[in-house]
Amino acid sequence: MVELTADEAAVYDRQLRVWGLETQQKLRQSKVLIVGCTGLAAEVAKNIILAGVGSVTLVDDTPCSASSPGNFLVPHDAKDKTVAEACVATLQEMNPLVSVNAVAGTPGTFVSTATVSGYNIVILVGQSGAVVDAADVACRETNVPLIAACSRGLAGWAFANVHSHTYIKENKTDQSDGTTKKTTEVKSVQGVSWEAALGAPVEKRQMKRMSPFLPLLRVCMRFERIEGRSALSSDYAVLEPALLNLCKVEGHTGGSVDGTALGSFLESTEEMPAINAILGGVVANDTIKIVASKGEPVINNIFMYSLLEGGGWVERLG
Repeated sequence: MVELTADEAAVYDRQLRVWGLETQQKLRQSKVLIVGCTGLAAEVAKNIILAGVGSVTLVDDTPCSASSPGNFLVPHDAKDKTVAEACVATLQEMNPLVSVNAVAGTPGTFVSTATVSGYNIVILVGQSGAVVDAADVACRETNVPLIAACSRGLAGWAFANVHSHTYIKENKTDQSDGTTKKTTEVKSVQGVSWEAALGAPVEKRQMKRMSPFLPLLRVCMRFERIEGRSALSSDYAVLEPALLNLCKVEGHTGGSVDGTALGSFLESTEEMPAINAILGGVVANDTIKIVASKGEPVINNIFMYSLLEGGGWVERLG
């Protein structure tokens, strides 16, 4: 691997002490594609750029004048630019050592095998279930890890498909003389496709610890895969019977698994900064783990966070 420069060693001094030179070198060589520049995407991009990835490519042709105000990377005077273009300058200032660029195009044009094969990981933010479908297929064919995430109202979720992923696990054992012995072992984890995760039945043993938000998420994502757009409050009449039927078939229980929770979720189309900060940190941390093969990813394979439930859950489906 190429050695770090003196400037890089100085900028990354603190994290070099945490995860070591080899991990930092792997980060430096990584190329990240982020499709969708929402407030959540801003949190993810900020964290991985400060960590020192090699390059970040942003895709979002939404004009700044028409975008939601949740993206803190967009300056107030950037009305003539796209959201992706406006984010580049701010992110570049955060860490000049990272290459940051914006590419014109719609999400659908960036989920092909030809495009994703040029990156070490693809991150979709705020995209419909149909776009996640296409990206998952393309990433699976090219063995490029995929993370898809969305923040909406009081809840947010992230899905990861790492395919066949190998990583280094560090173990610490206390010794009789008061010292700590450190050892490492190579471990692997198998990813699950987006389609399999959405369609797989939930086992009874998972019910007791499962997030009540999961059935709602699965119903909305199945709807989006068919319709090719996000579910709206006007779709409540279609989604409520689907949600209640899923809960009945799989035996879901819990106060939040009902039409009231569905209605609240559909009405909340804006992002919440608190959700973005938490979910963005989880996604960024897993991005670093995946591209550096350092530790087991948290999102294996669906992570959900809800202020209504007061916590986060990791569910492995499929």
